[in-house]
Amino acid sequence: MRALGEDPEQFQNLKQELMRAFGPGDALWEKQIEDLAWLYWRRKRLERAQDGLRRRALQGVEDWQHRRRQEMARVTFDASQHEMLDANLSGSTDRGWG
Repeated sequence: MRALGEDPEQFQNLKQELMRAFGPGDALWEKQIEDLAWLYWRRKRLERAQDGLRRRALQGVEDWQHRRRQEMARVTFDASQHEMLDANLSGSTDRGWG
């Protein structure tokens, strides 16, 4: 738990809260309460992991957009590249607005 940034004491507190909420029982009942505590704990762990993955994915998109904006900012029109201006429009089928 500690390796994942979790506090084992908080898990014990959760388990005790569940024991108080559902009341005393036999050994099987206590095992079921412990299992329930683990399920709650793991669900929270998965939610944190999903949040991290979402943040990482969004950061990737933002990084890509930033790089793309930088690339576009570097692209300029250079009139010395006249071959790009030499368009043969005589064969065009576009008749304008019409």
